[in-house]
Amino acid sequence: MKKLLAFICLCIQIVPIMGQSVLRTSHGVKVETKAACVELECFSSSIIRVKKYPLGQAPEKQSLSVTMQPEKVKYKIQEANNQVILTTSELTVLLDIVQNQVCFATKDGKELLAEKPSSTGFTSFNDAGNSTYRIRQTFLLDSDEAIYGLGQHQQGKMNQRNQTLFLQQANTEICIPLVHSIKGYALFWDNYSPTTFTDNAQGMTFDSEVGDLCDYYFVYGGGVDKVVAGLRELTGQAPMFPLWTFGFWQSRERYVSQDELISVVAKYRDLKVPLDGIIQDWRYWGEDHKDWNAVEFRNPKFPDPKKMMECNKALADITPLVEKYKEYKTLSEDLQFIKENIRNEKDHDMREMMNEEQKELEEKLPEYEKELKILLLPKDENDDKNVIVEIRGGAGGDEAALFAGDLFRMYNRYAERRKWKVEIIEKQEIGIGGIKEAVFSINGLGAYSRLKFESGVHRVQRVPETESAGRVHTSTATVAVLPEVEDVKEVKIDPKDLKIDTYRSGGAGGQHVNMTDSAVRITHLPTGIVVQCQDERSQLKNREKAMKHLVSKLYEMECEKQRSQVESERKLQVGTGDRSEKIRTYNFPQGRITDHRIKFTVYQLDAFLDGDIDEMIDALITFNQAEMLASASEE
Repeated sequence: MKKLLAFICLCIQIVPIMGQSVLRTSHGVKVETKAACVELECFSSSIIRVKKYPLGQAPEKQSLSVTMQPEKVKYKIQEANNQVILTTSELTVLLDIVQNQVCFATKDGKELLAEKPSSTGFTSFNDAGNSTYRIRQTFLLDSDEAIYGLGQHQQGKMNQRNQTLFLQQANTEICIPLVHSIKGYALFWDNYSPTTFTDNAQGMTFDSEVGDLCDYYFVYGGGVDKVVAGLRELTGQAPMFPLWTFGFWQSRERYVSQDELISVVAKYRDLKVPLDGIIQDWRYWGEDHKDWNAVEFRNPKFPDPKKMMECNKALADITPLVEKYKEYKTLSEDLQFIKENIRNEKDHDMREMMNEEQKELEEKLPEYEKELKILLLPKDENDDKNVIVEIRGGAGGDEAALFAGDLFRMYNRYAERRKWKVEIIEKQEIGIGGIKEAVFSINGLGAYSRLKFESGVHRVQRVPETESAGRVHTSTATVAVLPEVEDVKEVKIDPKDLKIDTYRSGGAGGQHVNMTDSAVRITHLPTGIVVQCQDERSQLKNREKAMKHLVSKLYEMECEKQRSQVESERKLQVGTGDRSEKIRTYNFPQGRITDHRIKFTVYQLDAFLDGDIDEMIDALITFNQAEMLASASEE
């Protein structure tokens, strides 16, 4: 392709465009040509969205792939000779109005990619009673330009030049409508219908069967790393999977019954072979195997799938106890064997060695007994559940809100360290960087077992940034950790007891302001509990999150009643969730954190607030176990 020398010329001589509609928007420019309406939108200085659609038919579209919101980007718009130029610190984008052509170049004029002139196609048709279009767009590539991507395909090619691919998911064919060029850019075609990709002498074409607009993103980085970073920013960073997903998984097509699958898991445990997951393939569909998309167990050989999963989980839960008992039994037998042989041993040196071994075994035995007792303690049925965490600023005004923000970050960083997933349910921020309230879920194996002792009042002692006299202030924030209820059936809720309100959620302004009542507030009338969610764009998703939060609060309320009855005589009610109890102090002048329930102090305050809290959590768990053992001994 030729160099875009016109970029330089147009910057020198600017003349207005006659007879055309050019509108500057909050993030770019909107231009009406004779053929279509074209929008250029700056998501960042190096990410540009291009939208084209028939005049007067501006469609509403919510991307299923793009999570990024447009940033505040400095850009310049210039108009000349039926052309519009948008310039950022990284890119120059030229729109030729006459030819309905968009071209991309670096800020210094090096051409990257250009649409083929007048190649945007909108072919109208009726799709099941709905008026829509077949969408087509062609791009021009350099003759020696290699492009990669488009997903996982089986044609034996990496470079997708001179290829034709049908982008529709089919077994091992994994389709991603994205090409990555050796020239340091990527193009993401944002359409969800079956799409044909073609590269030939006519150009590189995306041809989608259904769509209301031509919609794609141009991502520039100059190199592979920056391009990939831009794509991750655009479509969201996938969370790291929990560690157990990287373990050993067993998969076989022929597990024909529930009993067989359970026996396979048991055999792995018996052989002491680690097994992190087992996959039940298609044989659960039924004997006829007609339903290729079955989402439930139809085969009579799998009568109780829930019980099957519970059995497999029970095998995993009981394995540590069984293994520890085997070790304890072996140790006891060895000790008994030595005691019996000492009596008959006549060799002095040998008897001395046996006495030493006996002493070592006798010292180990109490530790094994203690570990066994801990493993035999009643397990909290909620320990393996995900959690919902509520953080609210308490006494101390803005300083309390800032401290609540610190706690919010601390638990988020802790979740990151353990490869857990965090989802925001509700978050109310204040202008100085703190939070009035934050509600979020943490999804990960054993999340509740690690975080359940965090409920209570957290106190901070430090000099606020706004304090000119250098005086230490004391502020508080409350933390509530609720086990997430997996099955709503565990908590009975009469729909008549719910008052559900919808309202317009806050957020970015301009063209991205929320124009629908997507936020949801649910009031449980019998208890007065109010939950809300506005984090999602969809009212349905916000309602689902809010409902999950409500169910967890009602469940925790009932559990709290039961705990208060059982634990009324305990000296230290660790983990009761009593919100009025001051559980911990964060002392900034001395750089320490003290948990008042167990009189335990750790230092390295900065690391602690950065999520390094395992030492404190381990101490709380150990103390709780010791208390339970003491109670069991008294009984």
